[in-house]
Amino acid sequence: MDYLRQPEQKDRKETTLRRIVKEMLLGLQVLHRAGVVHRDIKPRNVLIDKEERARLADFGISRKLEEGKTTVYTDRAGTQGWEATEIINQKDKSSYKMSSDIQVAGMLTCYILFDGKHPFGEGIYLEPNISEGKYNTTDITNEAAKDLIEWMINKNQDDRPTIDQVLNHPYFWDDKRKEDTLKKLGDRPEVQHYSDILKVCKTKEAEVRLTAREAVEKTFTDKKDKSRKTAVLAILGETEEAQKLKLESLLKLCDKAKEATKDKSFSNWKSTLSGKGISFDNNFPEDIFGLLRTYRNTLIHGVLREDMLDCFSDFYVSLHRLAMDVDWDCN
Repeated sequence: MDYLRQPEQKDRKETTLRRIVKEMLLGLQVLHRAGVVHRDIKPRNVLIDKEERARLADFGISRKLEEGKTTVYTDRAGTQGWEATEIINQKDKSSYKMSSDIQVAGMLTCYILFDGKHPFGEGIYLEPNISEGKYNTTDITNEAAKDLIEWMINKNQDDRPTIDQVLNHPYFWDDKRKEDTLKKLGDRPEVQHYSDILKVCKTKEAEVRLTAREAVEKTFTDKKDKSRKTAVLAILGETEEAQKLKLESLLKLCDKAKEATKDKSFSNWKSTLSGKGISFDNNFPEDIFGLLRTYRNTLIHGVLREDMLDCFSDFYVSLHRLAMDVDWDCN
């Protein structure tokens, strides 16, 4: 894009570049929702009008998918260096899918956001790297942008997001969207009673022969814990089979929360928030759900500080991925 090379654009704010990327992707969303594959996404096909709005252009080799089809078969098209892995690797007729557009749009997203950097390199190495799925995003310091780009440029077509998933990624979340997500996911029963669920799961792991109800009963033996026991049983369901299946899913949820927290910037969130003078419930576990519930509580009680929303650079990306893994809607 010649626009990015203009002297006055060298110091463009990241928010402006994010807007340009989003406008380009919104154009692709219109195409994909109409069942059209663009097939020639590249810098020169993103136009900037006089009001500095970005538009995806040049639909000369675009193709509409037939009813009920996900693939269009044609001769190879597109521009060298801006083709998907599967297109480069095919020798005869090329099969274009919407996911092919997504990978190239991911390359272009990186190019726009990071000063013309192509994630697969340049020169004679560019096409072989795309073919092999060898990219380099080590210089990208924005965790959300890096996560989005790597998701889009994945070598495996089936592991790439749809255009709707791209535009719902945390990289595009504003403060309101972050707050809405904190409320929505933070109010899920599994999160609201997560500390107690962890205790039940530990009881079950220690004595595997216990039924789900027995594990709950053994965890909460004090009369003052009756309301907590009732809440966990309500999450488990009424029948023994439902309770068994739900407890199995909760065990997996606890494991996923542990995995989602390991080596992340928020893995020691209590000490970080304490250092900022932010109070929280010390009974909450020091993992992604403990932090989620803390954020939700401070938000509901009107004491969420501005510096808390972006205190941990990888929190929203991790929360978004975990929500997807367990089929929670955070849109």
